[in-house]
Amino acid sequence: MMFLLFKRSLMGMKRLSAHQLRCRSALLTALLSAMTVIQPITAIAESHSDTMHESTVTVMVRAVSAPSPELSLQYPQAVRLEQVLTNAAHHWRKTVTTLNQPSLAANFTEGHHFIAIQESPLITELVHQLSTKLNTIANSNDDNAILAQLLLLQMKNQQFAARKKIELDLDRVRLRSALNPLLSGEYQLLLSSRPNSVWVFGAYGEHTLPYHSDYELSDYIATITLSAQNSHSNKSTAWVIAPDGTIERVDYAYWNNAHYQPALGSTIIIGSSDQSEPWQALEREFVELISMSSPSW
Repeated sequence: MMFLLFKRSLMGMKRLSAHQLRCRSALLTALLSAMTVIQPITAIAESHSDTMHESTVTVMVRAVSAPSPELSLQYPQAVRLEQVLTNAAHHWRKTVTTLNQPSLAANFTEGHHFIAIQESPLITELVHQLSTKLNTIANSNDDNAILAQLLLLQMKNQQFAARKKIELDLDRVRLRSALNPLLSGEYQLLLSSRPNSVWVFGAYGEHTLPYHSDYELSDYIATITLSAQNSHSNKSTAWVIAPDGTIERVDYAYWNNAHYQPALGSTIIIGSSDQSEPWQALEREFVELISMSSPSW
C-alpha cells in the first residue's frame, strides 16, 4: 500500500505547484520513515529469540553403574529442579524396566550427582592450581613431601566435575521452595545405586572398605595397615565427606573420640599432622575436589 502511494505521488509531481511539491515531499519523507521502522522490530524479535535459546535447559541422565544408557531431557526455557527430577525418575524407571536391569535402579538419592557442565572450566582450573602447589611440595624437602605425592596420585585416579551440592530428594524438593531452584544451562544427573562400601584417601593411601552399620570412624581407620609413609599423618582428626557432598572434620583418637559413625557411601580422608594455615588450606582444597569427583559405586 505504501509503495502504491509512493508511485502515485511520483507520477503526480509534474502537475503540482512549488508549494504543493514541498508538501508532497514532506509526505513522502514521512512514508519512507514509516517503512524503515520494520527492520528494528525484526531485530528485536531476533534478539528475543536468542535470549530464549540461551535459557534452554539440557539434562543428560545416566547411572553411575556401567554400562549405562543415557537419557536426554530438554526444555525450551528455564525449568525448576522439581520438574527435572520428576521427569528423570519417570523416564529412568521405564528404562530400567525395558532393559530388565535392576542393578541400574537409582535408589541412593543422597549419592546422586548434579553437575553443571558450563562450570567445567572452573573445576579444571582448580585441579591445575592444586596440582601445581602439591607438585612444588612433592619435589621439596618438606615434611609433607610424601603425602603431597600420594595426594597427586589419588587426584590422577579421579574424574572431577562441577557438582552442585543441592538437594536431590524429590519429596524434599517438592515440600520446600527454597530447595527448588530455577535451572538454565546444561547439566548432567548421575544416578547412584546403593553402595556397600566406604572409601579412604589421604595419608594412608587409597582404600575401599566394606561398610558396617556399627562402625565408628576410628574402626575404619584401624583396619588400614599403617606404614612409614604416614609418619606425619593426622592421628586424631580426619575429614569425612558424606554421600551428598557435605564435609566434616571429625575427631577419632581415643582421647578425643567423637564416636562418629560414617554413613554408607562416605569418603574418609586422612590428612597431615601439620596444622599450619598454608597446609590446612591445601588439604581443604583437596577435600573439596574429592567431594566433587564422580562416585565410585
